[in-house]
Amino acid sequence: MWINLSLIAAFFFAARILVIKKYLSGVDVLFMAFMYRALGLVMLIALYPMFESAGFTSQSVWKVAGITAVITAAASIIQLVAIKKFEISASVPYLSFTPVFMILPVYFLFKEIPQSRALGGIVLIIAGAFILNVKGASFKKSIIELAKNKGGWLYLAVAFLFGISTTLDRVAIEASNGYTYTLVWHIISTGLFLPVLFNKTKLPEYKQNLTTLLPAFLLQAAFGIIAFLCQMGAVGITAQIAANVLYVKALTMLQLFFTVFLGIVLLKEHNAWSRLAGSTIMIGGAVVVILFY
Repeated sequence: MWINLSLIAAFFFAARILVIKKYLSGVDVLFMAFMYRALGLVMLIALYPMFESAGFTSQSVWKVAGITAVITAAASIIQLVAIKKFEISASVPYLSFTPVFMILPVYFLFKEIPQSRALGGIVLIIAGAFILNVKGASFKKSIIELAKNKGGWLYLAVAFLFGISTTLDRVAIEASNGYTYTLVWHIISTGLFLPVLFNKTKLPEYKQNLTTLLPAFLLQAAFGIIAFLCQMGAVGITAQIAANVLYVKALTMLQLFFTVFLGIVLLKEHNAWSRLAGSTIMIGGAVVVILFY
């Protein structure tokens, strides 16, 4: 069940990115982040009768959700900027560094130490990042492209922030469940971005976006909620497994392949073979990190 949930999460994470890139790339980043959280909160409240809300009043759940909401707010803004400005097939694969950035937080919080063989996975991730940027046969040119990949650098920062927040997810879920934590997170996150609506100069633009792009806003919010609930559910199911958040995150890394594939097929992004090969190797590296953790 947790494997299935992780794979479903991976697909819908990728689908959400595609919707943003194709239909919402002209929308203000802060307003888009607010709409994602606000619409997601409405959907979660509608689903309330279907789930248990254990731990809703737990202080630890609200504290952790508050911390992760701030961290993911920063990550979301960086991510949305990267999606809008750069080709997703060249930048999104850098999320594969997330499990690497989870190693230290998992150690400090849960005293779980990776084996040295996990370093092989890190090497694969770096190799995949190089192949992702290969253009022609020139090694020097490929290195230059790697250094110039601004979207990749932005997603590297996102991976770092997600590494911290995903590790903290486990703390909150152990004190509640996947649905409760997701609901609390959305309540706090929506509140964080609520001041966006008080920008009077931007308000006419936001109203116009809402009128013309509501289906796309709803679709990306729905995809995000499905992915979020599936990932949190998988973490909850594997609560008795050491380093469970790393296993779940490794499987959700398949979102990178889905994203690259959809970006090439549907958005006609270029340099297809090296990007597919590079993203696949990076995913493999993430999996190796987990298998030998």
